[in-house]
Amino acid sequence: MTDASSQPANPSLRLRFDEHGLIPVVAQDATTREVLLLAYMNEQALDATLATGDLTLWSRSRQELWRKGDTSGHRLRVVELRVNCEDNSLLARVELTGPGACHEGYRGCYYRTLSGEKAGALSAQVVERRAFDPATVYSPEREQDVALERDARILYAAYERLRDGPAPASSKTAALLHAPDSAEVSARALERARQELKELRGVLAGTHRHHGDARDVVLEASQVGYWTMLAAVAQRLPYDAWRPERAWLAGWRQQRIDHQPEHELARMLSDIVLDAGALCRAASIHPAGVVAADLEEMRSAYGDI
Repeated sequence: MTDASSQPANPSLRLRFDEHGLIPVVAQDATTREVLLLAYMNEQALDATLATGDLTLWSRSRQELWRKGDTSGHRLRVVELRVNCEDNSLLARVELTGPGACHEGYRGCYYRTLSGEKAGALSAQVVERRAFDPATVYSPEREQDVALERDARILYAAYERLRDGPAPASSKTAALLHAPDSAEVSARALERARQELKELRGVLAGTHRHHGDARDVVLEASQVGYWTMLAAVAQRLPYDAWRPERAWLAGWRQQRIDHQPEHELARMLSDIVLDAGALCRAASIHPAGVVAADLEEMRSAYGDI
């Protein structure tokens, strides 16, 4: 019998995606061998999975990439990817982070048994217990929380690319980030963030206005976010060194910040964002909308940077 480890790899393997550019993938618990779900990947989703180790899929209904667990937090970390004998389906052996992978609240999507004598007269019976409450995990506010972190990370990475790449000729942001004295730039940005926070307070108090409606809250809050990110990026603080979405959400929820940053600048920036999040709460505008507006402005100015 030939040892499987002695078989040569096939360097010229070409996966057989269907006419829509998709390939089915089964996610299986690497330890229990339980089948958790069946979904689809395109080449972009496969590339993202290989790059990050998180199972990333293609939503046929939304026509967009989705990383499993972005909303629920129940991620699937890929231990091994296998391909079938015809190169037209994949098996992802995964580790599940969280109680379940099914959006109905079960550990896996195959929680019902099928019975009946004909395909046209079948019934299904639930045979598993729910692992979590989907109404809580997939609540609209939870989805906003997830969108906030996603967009904040995208925005932060865009500022980092403006700092590290060639400076677009007409970009004031890039010019600041390319200035030789990064400490001075960071200090100026910190002061501007405090000024914008003061103006945001003025919007709620009725003493500062542009449009005279909710757009003023989004405008001033997004300016707070812009200048705090600029201060951090100028000083080369990694995103995870201060996690600005935590400060936004702590303010929104009227809580203290969990896991205070160790870096002094990060703490100062987090305190400013915390106050901005609380003011957003007073105006009933979730911070996700603020960061999304700032990201849209970035894309309008620089494209999909």
